[in-house]
Amino acid sequence: MRTALQAAAFVLMLLLLAPEAAFLVTGGGWDRLFTRPGWTNGLFAQAFFVLGLPGLAAAVEFARHGGTPIPFDPPRRLVRTGPYAYLANPMQFSMALVLFAWGAWLESWWVASFAAVAVVYGAGFAKWSEAQDLEKRFGADWIRYRKSVRDWFPRKRPYIEQPATLYVAGGCGRCSQVRRWFERRGPIGLVILDAECHPTRDLERITYAGDGAEEQGVAGLARALEHIHLGWAVAGWAMRLPVVVQLLQLLVDASGGEAMLVRRGVPISCNLPPLPASKRRNDPRHL
Repeated sequence: MRTALQAAAFVLMLLLLAPEAAFLVTGGGWDRLFTRPGWTNGLFAQAFFVLGLPGLAAAVEFARHGGTPIPFDPPRRLVRTGPYAYLANPMQFSMALVLFAWGAWLESWWVASFAAVAVVYGAGFAKWSEAQDLEKRFGADWIRYRKSVRDWFPRKRPYIEQPATLYVAGGCGRCSQVRRWFERRGPIGLVILDAECHPTRDLERITYAGDGAEEQGVAGLARALEHIHLGWAVAGWAMRLPVVVQLLQLLVDASGGEAMLVRRGVPISCNLPPLPASKRRNDPRHL
């Protein structure tokens, strides 16, 4: 809820209040939005959504890790998943793109110039402040991450330090097609196992397990898409947005993809990849 309120306030300030202030000083107005054909506004709205998607998905990722984008309310764990597997500053990146596009659409270069301000702020004070705080809190994990993931230039393939697992029912024909689809695309840091091999419980949907949490159904598939490359990751971010993911799951269930109980260990013989010796003692797969 905190993240949702912050995102709403952010959108109001940047996309409504800031342009209105620029119009009061320099002239211009909102009439450009109403003089163009409706279909062009529709196309722009879709492009606008794509430009803002990394920032929205990054805010959702912060909430998943127990924090918000506000500096005094940060996540408790280092965020390296979602957009952060591809770009170190997805919120600032999205903010700059959205402001430039919004200014161009309103035909106000004053509004578009706010994008330059966002870049200067992100590359200057924000980078310095965040780097100090994150290195102090996360040490070597942060240093390794920043050596592999840049600001402003997204990676083509994700940075994955801790592999995840996608559990797909071995006895389900449609599920097997999903498994083969992922395997053909060579996902990075994703182990695909039969759902019957889950170490602790029976499953009812395709399940993604990684970064200390599990996601099922559409949410799990969307998360797995982030292991392929940037293009599929963008689709996964859109699918996992709040409300969107619930609607997609309803559509899948209504189309024959409803929950199906898969019993653990029956009848599949599970050959699991070995874990490091330090982790085997407490892992139920190796008891």
